[in-house]
Amino acid sequence: ALTMSHGDDIHVLPVRYYALNFLALMVLLVITVWVSFYHFGDTINVAIMLSIAILKMTLVVLIFMHVWWSSKLVQVFAAAGFL
Repeated sequence: ALTMSHGDDIHVLPVRYYALNFLALMVLLVITVWVSFYHFGDTINVAIMLSIAILKMTLVVLIFMHVWWSSKLVQVFAAAGFL
């Protein structure tokens, strides 16, 4: 069983946050697939797809992993993991 001390804080998000995040991730997936069918030049295609991938990673870390609502220390270590 989970036990909590007096100072512990559990953050529970409404389902709409997860639904909107999922929708955003699916839209970004569709954009990524769409871009893959067009040749803007190798460098541009890679830059577009990496930009989309970084945006998707940011959404997952901030929302699904609850880093957005975590302490500053957690945010610093989460950001450091991607440097």
